Amino acid sequence: LEIGSKMPTGITPVLGPVSTGLGEVYQYTLDHPDDGKRALSVQELSERRIVQDWVVRPMLRSISGVAEINSQGGYVKQYQALVNPDRLRHYNLTMEQVYQAIARNNANASGGVLPQYTEQYLIRGVGLIRTVEDIGNIVLKEEAGVPVFVRNVAEVKIGTEVRQGAIIK
Repeated sequence: LEIGSKMPTGITPVLGPVSTGLGEVYQYTLDHPDDGKRALSVQELSERRIVQDWVVRPMLRSISGVAEINSQGGYVKQYQALVNPDRLRHYNLTMEQVYQAIARNNANASGGVLPQYTEQYLIRGVGLIRTVEDIGNIVLKEEAGVPVFVRNVAEVKIGTEVRQGAIIK
C-alpha cells in the first residue's frame, strides 16, 4: 500500500508468484506455553508436524488468496519396513517383492455398481494399512503351505523421514 501512492496513475502493484523461499509473505511456528528454552523431543516435533500438515495447513489453504503453505521443520511420520537382507535371502525374496506386496495391500479398489431394484450400491474394497501390525501381517509368499509375512523379513516400525531442514527460533 505504501508504494501505491508513488506509482503512476492507473498502475496497481500486486504480489508476484512465490518462486523461492525468500518470497514467502508470512512465516509462523507452532509453540506451546510450556516449551521454554528446552530442546523438544523427536516425539514432540513429530506431533507438531502432524498438526501442521493435517490441521493447520488445510485450514490456511482454504483462505482466499493463499497460494501455498510450505511446511518446514519437525519430523514427518513414516511407516517403515526395515528389510534384513539375510532374511530376504533365506526366503529367496527380493526387495521388489516386498515393495509390491506392501503396495498391493495398501490400496482401495472399485467393485463397480450393484443395481438393486430402484437403488444402486457402490462397491469398493478398502485395503488401507492402519497400523504397524497391518504391515507386518502382509503375506509375501507361502512355502509348503506356510505363509511368509513381512514381519519375517523386516523390522516394521514407525519412524521419521530424513529431515530436509530444521527451523530455529
